[in-house]
Amino acid sequence: MVIKEGQTIKTDLYSKPTDAKRYVHFRSAHPSHTKRNIPYNLARCIAMIVENPQMRTKHFQELAKNLGECGYPKRLVQDSIAKFQNIDSNELRTLKTRQKKDLIVFVTDYNPNNPNFIETIKKSIPMLNGSDKMMKVMSQKTLIHSQRQPKNLKLLLTKSNFESSQSIPQNKPKIVAKCGKVRCKKLCNMLIEGDSFKMSNGKILCPNTLLDCDSKFVIYCLKCEGCGENYIGSTERQNDTHRSFTENCNKEGALGANKHFFECANGLEVKFKVFPFKHIFSRSEKILRIEEEKYIKKFNPKLNRL
Repeated sequence: MVIKEGQTIKTDLYSKPTDAKRYVHFRSAHPSHTKRNIPYNLARCIAMIVENPQMRTKHFQELAKNLGECGYPKRLVQDSIAKFQNIDSNELRTLKTRQKKDLIVFVTDYNPNNPNFIETIKKSIPMLNGSDKMMKVMSQKTLIHSQRQPKNLKLLLTKSNFESSQSIPQNKPKIVAKCGKVRCKKLCNMLIEGDSFKMSNGKILCPNTLLDCDSKFVIYCLKCEGCGENYIGSTERQNDTHRSFTENCNKEGALGANKHFFECANGLEVKFKVFPFKHIFSRSEKILRIEEEKYIKKFNPKLNRL
């Protein structure tokens, strides 16, 4: 909050009437250093904004009261306030440049029952100095331990991505069509168009909406151009099906279907074609995988068994 007094401007803290002043409780399951830094940073914030000594003291008293209600030790709060009681606001507002460090961040979920193994790791780092190459790399690195919040009961029971019960749009034709984009010429040539596709085992697939090369969160059926056998898979990204299978056909350790396309359709420019038939409107990866497994069991394509 900015206050104009004559020719001078002063700043003060302002809180909305709905601000409940609820901070992380000191007994909550958070790393100790995180909770101990809260009084320090709140006191620093007050000292940086509020210049008037009387107003600063008033805000410090309110802070001590609010933190006390959240279980913070009185001595911890008073020590944090004492550090900024008489410090000049301009000094805190001055931007300080810090030397950048080349860090190796070791991230784990926070659990107070876990042993402090980061110290063991730090003590073991000198063992890497036996290698000249590793000594050169590690001499410029600093290892730090970062702890992330584990899933609490709320996160386990809820999620940010809600599954939609949205029905299939009635105004779109249920067909597979090429997108027609100039840059997509190669991918368009691999797309099987139409309102249905007959698999090698005689079973029929029908799209549930309009699908093309740009469709995401789809279940697709691949047709080998050498023998006509099929493979059912899924992807949440557009064009990912065509590109990943084309690039991985000749790679060591590729899936059985990839190897089949490379060997069976060897010499052909287009080794397989794709027919997307099921779009997941909720855009949920979980539902996408469940639906994929359902169709694999239902149609039992040969290439899924390789």
